[in-house]
Amino acid sequence: KNNVTENALLPYVLKRGCERIGTHEKRLAKRLYEGLSTMKNVNLLLPFSEEDRSSIVSLTLNNMPAGKAAARLDREFFIATRSGLHCSPLAAKTLNIPESLRFSVGPFNTERDIDTALFAMKKITE
Repeated sequence: KNNVTENALLPYVLKRGCERIGTHEKRLAKRLYEGLSTMKNVNLLLPFSEEDRSSIVSLTLNNMPAGKAAARLDREFFIATRSGLHCSPLAAKTLNIPESLRFSVGPFNTERDIDTALFAMKKITE
């Protein structure tokens, strides 16, 4: 247990509200998705429709493995992502999907964070 985190998180969520937090995350994820969808060498894995919104955006790259992209984003731009087969290695194998890169948008992310991520992705995918 982490009492500091638990004591700080609950009042934040109660004050801001789950619906408001979710709306914020989905709005930023949509901005990220739409920006990434215009980039060459980026293959978005899931559609981003109004009814299927999530705060997670997953993709593969034509020009480098996802692990290398995650390392570059971290090292060069201080952007934390996850790479790999995540929770579904058998599904990835069945669908012949290589490891993917995953962005997770959270309640403390801002439009500036998304714009920075898009700038960084443009730099590493060109």
